[in-house]
Amino acid sequence: MMDVVALMKAMKHTPEEGMDSRDKRENPDDFKNRVSLCIQRILKEEASGHQLLTPELLERFERQAFLTDEVDPVFVTKFFCPWSRKEWYVCHFDVTSGEFFGFIHDENPHWGRFNITDLLEHSKRTPDVKVERSINFQEVRSSSVME
Repeated sequence: MMDVVALMKAMKHTPEEGMDSRDKRENPDDFKNRVSLCIQRILKEEASGHQLLTPELLERFERQAFLTDEVDPVFVTKFFCPWSRKEWYVCHFDVTSGEFFGFIHDENPHWGRFNITDLLEHSKRTPDVKVERSINFQEVRSSSVME
């Protein structure tokens, strides 16, 4: 198993440290407002059949402490891309910055951060099919997914 503890300690950050180069040019308050509007829009979405985020899921993330020394963190939810094999297993979400932390399963599987805006941008590549949340996903320890 990967050294998740060391990776999570290295990735502990403030919202400003997590921004990519595109976002650093923005005023941090503008970025936070954009993230907040993005989350609000997702919470209001009902036409797609299910939402990427729900009030219940946000509550769960709020209760889930971000423990940098956790060897086998709990994945709270999973996002996936129907037109590719990309999956995002999430153990932490910072509602202020819009950043998730978890395991990204793609052609180069890795632990890392990604932003809610990244998921929406990924969805824009194919207008008819969007990144989805696995509505049947049950919370699970990372070790059981990565076996």
